[in-house]
Amino acid sequence: MSETAVENPTAGSPLDEPVIVDAVADAVPKPATTPDGSFTTRQSREEATIEARQFVYDQSFGTLTTINQSGNFEGFPAGQIEYYIDDAEQDATLLLIAVDMSSAFRNIGSGSPCSLAIRTGDQPNGETPLHAAAAKRIILYGEFDYVEPSLKVKAAFFAAHPDALEWAPGMPGFHKTQWIRFTITGIHYIGGFGDRHYIGSLPVDKYVDAPVNERCKHPESDSFLSRLSRMTWR
Repeated sequence: MSETAVENPTAGSPLDEPVIVDAVADAVPKPATTPDGSFTTRQSREEATIEARQFVYDQSFGTLTTINQSGNFEGFPAGQIEYYIDDAEQDATLLLIAVDMSSAFRNIGSGSPCSLAIRTGDQPNGETPLHAAAAKRIILYGEFDYVEPSLKVKAAFFAAHPDALEWAPGMPGFHKTQWIRFTITGIHYIGGFGDRHYIGSLPVDKYVDAPVNERCKHPESDSFLSRLSRMTWR
């Protein structure tokens, strides 16, 4: 690790002690190289599509961005965190709960386009990457439809988000909520730094067909399924 002395521009003389400016840069993972020292080919679009599919499946929080349709900030984008699960059995669509009083879903109801941004570090109790700029993130563009999912899918949602049972559709004593399904129509993926990872659009059809490892995704689903089957909904 190298050290560089940095001059103080206000004092006009070098600082008393050298400032380590390369520590972070030295720790950033470098691209794989061939024996002659040249960089190997960066991640392909096909590899990125498979990686992105698994990434979205493994996460469960995203920032839903819409365009304000009224009020003081009409015309400005607004983003808010939303819970979701990836429904691998329904063409890689995402399942969410819409709270009718939410500004985001009011915007969507008034015709706003929307996108869902997902990144490493937003997940509860998850690790925040040391180099956030090199972390995976993805923007999904799409459309919402109101649905009535099966108890199995609901159980998977609450296994991922047990606190959301409080505002589940049909539960008394809360604002009106509804199940909604997000169908992906466009994808922009950032796999990390562009010299070694893919950055750009991904084909939706290939993304939907990409395999996912579902191991241990929703370990509490069975217990929630049993609980939901005994509940009385309004």
